[in-house]
Amino acid sequence: MGTLYEAVAAVRDLVSMEEAAAYYGLQFNRAGFAVCPFHSEKTASFKIHKGRGHCFGCGWHGDAIDFVERLYNVSRDEAVRTLIRDFNLPVSLEDPGTIRQRQEMYQRAAALRAERERQRREEQERLDAYHAALDRFALYDRWKRDYAPQSPEDPIDPRYAEACKYLEAARAVSIERG
Repeated sequence: MGTLYEAVAAVRDLVSMEEAAAYYGLQFNRAGFAVCPFHSEKTASFKIHKGRGHCFGCGWHGDAIDFVERLYNVSRDEAVRTLIRDFNLPVSLEDPGTIRQRQEMYQRAAALRAERERQRREEQERLDAYHAALDRFALYDRWKRDYAPQSPEDPIDPRYAEACKYLEAARAVSIERG
């Protein structure tokens, strides 16, 4: 087997379409669609399903290597080199190495992937905490406006009291996490 063939197989195993799309700047909406980088569009039509990207607008489909090929208009060889470089993969195009070296490469690559996944989870947790803080701030802000007593004789609504007590703390947390 040629080394390019082995490198292509290794890169396919090591870089998912989701990772490549995120690395190269695609931002997906809640429905899982992104604006396709391959044609002009206003409505997102690019989706990843079962490890492959597909654009419902222009018809493009493929894996991470195909994506980089099209994104940078380069050869398959150069797309593989780009992914190896950008993802710091322990893959060599020049020397396939021994079976033991390839096993070690896959172990190192698995560790790299696990680290990227851990970082992604931490970022998601940070974003979730930030959104929760914003939601709490918005809730208290609304309660303070909606349940404020209209006159000094009106009873104090418990939601208004809670909002008065915690609104500034919620604001500070939302600013701190943002």
